[in-house]
Amino acid sequence: MKKRITLLAGVVAITTLWGAPGTAGLTTGTGPSTSISQAAVVQARAAETCGGQAATIVGTDGPDRLVGTPGRDVVWAGNGDDYVEALDGSDVVCGGGGSDTILGGAGDDTIFGGADAFWIDGRGDHKVGDVIDPGPGNDTVDPVADQRRSRDETIPDRVTYATSSVPVKVDLSATATTGTVAGDGTDTIGTAGAVGIIGSQFADTLNGSPRDDYLEGGGGGDTINGLGGHDEVWAEGPVPGGDDDDRVSGGDGNDTLRSYRGRDTLTGGGGVDAIYAHSGQAADVTGGGGHDAIFANVVRGGTMRVDGASGVDVLTLTSTYGDPSGRPGMKVDLAAGVIDGQGAGKVSGVEQVLVNDYVSVNFTGTNSGELVGLARGGALDARLNGGKDFAYGSFYNDRIDGGKGKDFVWGMGGRDSCSAAESRRLCE
Repeated sequence: MKKRITLLAGVVAITTLWGAPGTAGLTTGTGPSTSISQAAVVQARAAETCGGQAATIVGTDGPDRLVGTPGRDVVWAGNGDDYVEALDGSDVVCGGGGSDTILGGAGDDTIFGGADAFWIDGRGDHKVGDVIDPGPGNDTVDPVADQRRSRDETIPDRVTYATSSVPVKVDLSATATTGTVAGDGTDTIGTAGAVGIIGSQFADTLNGSPRDDYLEGGGGGDTINGLGGHDEVWAEGPVPGGDDDDRVSGGDGNDTLRSYRGRDTLTGGGGVDAIYAHSGQAADVTGGGGHDAIFANVVRGGTMRVDGASGVDVLTLTSTYGDPSGRPGMKVDLAAGVIDGQGAGKVSGVEQVLVNDYVSVNFTGTNSGELVGLARGGALDARLNGGKDFAYGSFYNDRIDGGKGKDFVWGMGGRDSCSAAESRRLCE
């Protein structure tokens, strides 16, 4: 479809917004999209305001690409998943509805996120927030709380400092409704709703709030504290940023902690936590209070440590050396507090052990009740000792000795030997 551009006293008004992919002045895509150069000031709806000020750049109800000027702009992006690059100057930006990407640039900017993108499809309902990079300067960021709830997928508004030239120090509980970020300036972040912080490529300090926070470390050896609420904390982020050693604590609440690089230290704190220590290097994990689920790699040449602490904790082990054909062995001795394979580790405070790898497992229990099981892989050789124990074998030839206590043993497949078990299934 053709586009029509009308000059109104030096102001550009774009009234037709459809274009084929690759058309000059429009971003590629199959739907309506507007691309505004830094030399243009757009007046599509003169009545729009942002932060109580008349907008000088106005988007549409579709996905727009809006680029400001080197001076001060007031941008109203409108609905749709917009991309806004305000450039230099002390700008005022309103993202409007949708999942927007907003770059403040240098200057003391004021940025409002707006309602999140929300949709329902065959996989359920989804809510995805904005990504806001304030840039250098003393900025004020209000992601704008969206109270709609999603049962299936929720990605909160995220304020990112991935492009910061210095480390950042974050305090999301500076006041009851705002947090502060000190880095390339001092920013004020609105925290009325769930908000996420993405750190820099340096050694940051990220402190959450009593609310539900999303904290992501980025590169550098970061210190991250979720504090209260049900937090999601990534030591390095979904796309790992480096092998630096991070220190992560969830605090109170039911938290999810994730580590995929470096020799990280992960502490769940109070609540029912899920801790993923899947780094290629040995991690140090403490579950804390509550019934925790801990997922850990047994790595080559490193000494990992897992302490479930109080509660009934489940430890799921994988390895970085699993081989479906060779099936090397893994030793888990809860009585001695030892995990051993081609790497080593120390374990305590764990009541249930699952191995999810192509390995045979030699397991020794304590005189308390425990559970051991293999999700896949090689054979199980288990001595359960005392207590009321549960053991689930593999599809290979297992050997399970229940020891003292009232034990339940399920051999699964293969030719299994099950002794001293008061209840047994699929055993020879």
